[in-house]
Amino acid sequence: VFATGDAAYRSLVDTSEAAGAKNQSILVSGESGAGKTESTKFIMQYLATVAKDDKEKDGQKIADMVLQSNPILEAFGNARTTRNDNSSRFGKFIEMQFNARGMLVGARIVTYLLEKVRLAKQGIGERNFHVFYQLVRGAPEEKIQEWRVPELDQCGITNQSECLDRQDGVDDDDQYQRMWKAMETMGFPDEEKEQLMRVVSAVMNLGNLVFLPDENSANEEGSVLDADSAAAIEACGELLRVDKDALLTALTTRKIKAGLEWFTKRLNDSEASDARDALAKAVYSRMFDYVVKRVNESIQVSSRVKTNFIGVLDIFGFEVFQSNSFEQLCINYANETLQQQFNQFVFKLEQREYEKEKIKWSFIDFPDNQKCLDLIEAKP
Repeated sequence: VFATGDAAYRSLVDTSEAAGAKNQSILVSGESGAGKTESTKFIMQYLATVAKDDKEKDGQKIADMVLQSNPILEAFGNARTTRNDNSSRFGKFIEMQFNARGMLVGARIVTYLLEKVRLAKQGIGERNFHVFYQLVRGAPEEKIQEWRVPELDQCGITNQSECLDRQDGVDDDDQYQRMWKAMETMGFPDEEKEQLMRVVSAVMNLGNLVFLPDENSANEEGSVLDADSAAAIEACGELLRVDKDALLTALTTRKIKAGLEWFTKRLNDSEASDARDALAKAVYSRMFDYVVKRVNESIQVSSRVKTNFIGVLDIFGFEVFQSNSFEQLCINYANETLQQQFNQFVFKLEQREYEKEKIKWSFIDFPDNQKCLDLIEAKP
């Protein structure tokens, strides 16, 4: 891993006429639990260490800020699966930026394909995103009360998988403190950090909204909020700063336009539950994008400064669940495509070159996944 990072850095700073400095990219791929995220962190740590500008007073600060992005992104974007206790449930491309002298001056992070479906459903033995468990176990008791945070075993988005703890010995309380400290390093004001935790709690409370069929409806349409969910809808309204009655109306009805007129249609309990899940996914996704944006604002160098970069792509792990979502299909398809890219350059083209130059050697037998890609890509 370090040798790969070193080779990329040497190629970046090589100014010889024959080579010339070029931007570099490192692809970290493999199945879930293979160590992609940890390898990515080692590469980042290595590059931040060898390229730290000791002559600049902010050199150490820049290196620290680039590395401190990891605890924040892992809290909001990683989760436990049956194969990995710290599985990245999003893809990220980290562009580490260097000046003309090869010194680290900043970074930029691009994320994609956040696994939002995990908010509504997890398999047995899995967990939701780490931040929910870190908040409950790490925040001060007075903040737990102020932010209306529900207990994990009484929260609809954390109690369905029969798993509340990580199995790798990592403590959620400690991880919360790391995340909080990382936010301070990145320049998040206290008020902003608290607002983010309020949104996290709001998503947890959304998961506690239960809808029942409206037995008083003449045409068997419509749904009502279960009486036990009254505290949850009140907490959602307070935390999101919206009127709770307006929120409930939005979740249990939809408007239809016919001609020039608008009609309001009541949703049944199943449709209202889907609307609740859709809102939770939208709110969490927007919050995640905001966190990434704020991290980039803290570590990204000005566009007026000419820089070269080493990009590190940390791709999702290939994984097969008992029930697979469309998002998981996209994740696995991306992995299969990258594997084919690897096969193409490392095996196929190299062997073709050997054949062309009539070099005596024995062919390497490797599993070709082209048929798998054709199943998805090819026209019927």
